[in-house]
Amino acid sequence: MATSRSILPFFLLFQTICAAKDEYKSDMGGAIACRGDCGTRDTTEKYTGVVRLCVVEKNQDPREKVCEGSTATMIEKDIVASEAHVIGFSKEESVWAACCDSAGDHSATVCSYGTDSQSNDMRGKEVYIADGEDTTSIAKTKIIGKVTKFGVRSTGLPPGYDIFVGYVDRNCQYCLSSAQQPTIKPIPLANSYPKQNADATWVFTAGTGDTDPENSKWRGRSYAYRQYSPQKLGKAIGSPFNSGENCRRQPVPMNNRDGNPLAVADTSGSPVIIKSCDSDALHGFHGNGESGWCTDGEIMENGKEYLCEVLQLVQSQKKWIGKKIKQWTGRTVMLDACSASGTRSIDDDTFDVEQYGCRTDSSMIKGDGGDPGSVNVCKAKGYTGESSASSSLTVSFSAIVLVVIIAFFF
Repeated sequence: MATSRSILPFFLLFQTICAAKDEYKSDMGGAIACRGDCGTRDTTEKYTGVVRLCVVEKNQDPREKVCEGSTATMIEKDIVASEAHVIGFSKEESVWAACCDSAGDHSATVCSYGTDSQSNDMRGKEVYIADGEDTTSIAKTKIIGKVTKFGVRSTGLPPGYDIFVGYVDRNCQYCLSSAQQPTIKPIPLANSYPKQNADATWVFTAGTGDTDPENSKWRGRSYAYRQYSPQKLGKAIGSPFNSGENCRRQPVPMNNRDGNPLAVADTSGSPVIIKSCDSDALHGFHGNGESGWCTDGEIMENGKEYLCEVLQLVQSQKKWIGKKIKQWTGRTVMLDACSASGTRSIDDDTFDVEQYGCRTDSSMIKGDGGDPGSVNVCKAKGYTGESSASSSLTVSFSAIVLVVIIAFFF
C-alpha cells in the first residue's frame, strides 16, 4: 500500500504535464480553441519583434503589476503596430465612433485619448511595451518602451479597419537601460499579397484565455510567452462586400486542419508573418472573428464550432503608416523587406499594391452592400487568389461577430 500511495502523486504530476495543451470550448462565442502550449515556444528568438502591450493607470509604474495587454509587432525600432481594439477602439464601446488618423482622409474623427475619446476604457491609461519573450510574472517582464503617440484606423467590423500604429519611446522612465535592453528585430510591412495557399507563421505572446464560465483552476498566466504556429492562407483575400477596396481582409478557418491550428484566446493583434524576398514581412493581424467569412464545412465538424478569423491586412496601409513614421521620428525612410538597402523612401509614392484611404463607418456601409454566397476577390496586380465553390463565403449579415478577446482587463 505504501508503494501505491507514493506512486499516485507522481502519476498526477505526469497528467498535469501532459495536459499543458488543452482543447476546450472557449468564451469566444463557444468556439473550440486551444490553451496552454498551443504552438512552439520561441526559445531561439526568431521573432523578437513580436512584443506585448502593457496597459496601466496614468503615472503608474508598469513594473508593479503583471502585464495586462495584448500582442503587438515592432515594425521599426521605435514603431509598433497592432489592432485598434486592443487599445480600446472597438465597436463594442458605448462611445465608439469611426475614427481615422491620416491627413486628408475624408472627414473622419481623429482618434484620441481625451475626455471625449472613442476608447472609453483607455481614458486615463498609459501603454507600455514589454519584451514578448516572457510575461508570465512581474519578475520576468521586461519593459522596453512606452507608447507616446499613436494613430488609429477604426471603422467598424470586417471589412472595416481595425489598425493601430504608435511611436515607442525606448528610453522611458521605467524602461530597461539601453545596455540591458534585449535585441528586438523589427518585422517590416509586406509590400504585396502572397498567393493563395501560401504558407505563413502566426506568432502570439499569450494563451491565457478562460472558459465560460470561468475555471478558477486554470493557470493561464503560466503560458504568457512568445509562441508560433504554422498558418495556411488557403482562402482568397477579398470581401463579401461590393467595395472597390477588397484587399483589406483575408479569412482563415482556425479548425486544426487545412494547415491551420486552433484559435487561441487573448491573441488579438498577433501577427501573421510571410516570407517576402526571403525575409520575414508582416502580412496582417489576428483579432476579428466572424462566422460569415468561412463556410460551415470549414468551421463546423462533429457538433463542434471553430473560429473563422478575418485577418486585418497591412499592405494597403504602408503609405499611411509611412506618413506617421515621418511625422513622429523625422526619418524619411522606412524598413522594407525587398529593398537591397533594407529601407525605402517614405516620400516615394510608388507601391506594389494600391494604397487605401480611410473611410468613415457610415460611408463604408452605404457603399459596400453585400452579396451572400460570393466573395469579391482582391484584384491587386500579381495576386492569384481565386474564389471557388469550396472557398466562397456563406454570408449571414446577422451573424454574431466574435472579437478575439480584448486582452486587457479593467
